[in-house]
Amino acid sequence: MKTDYLTLRENFRTGIDPVDEQHREMIECYNDLERAVATGEPHEARVNALFSLADATRRHFRFEENLLEANDYPDLARHRGEHEALLEQIDDWASRLRDGELNLTRDTMRLIREWLLDHMVGSDQHYVAHIRHID
Repeated sequence: MKTDYLTLRENFRTGIDPVDEQHREMIECYNDLERAVATGEPHEARVNALFSLADATRRHFRFEENLLEANDYPDLARHRGEHEALLEQIDDWASRLRDGELNLTRDTMRLIREWLLDHMVGSDQHYVAHIRHID
């Protein structure tokens, strides 16, 4: 049985099905990374798990920006800027891990978890009322 370190709780949900499904995918990637670290999987497995999270995040951000643009979200530029900063951060972590410059310690995993939750519970919740009002 696989351990889930993080689940898509009700307060993480946006009520926008594709967004919630993408968040679920990102959480599963995070859980894969946690399992790889917890079970001492080889370096390559941890690298692959972190790059999978980065890829899922990139797809989600692209979808989200298209959704916000199509619905004339007034704060799109700020939200897009947050995405750029978050992608830069996860790409940096993934590259440094691949190159042996980063260890996935408990503190590092906590940072990655906070990074993910801040996006889902904080940043994404700002546009929900706008999008749901339009639907």
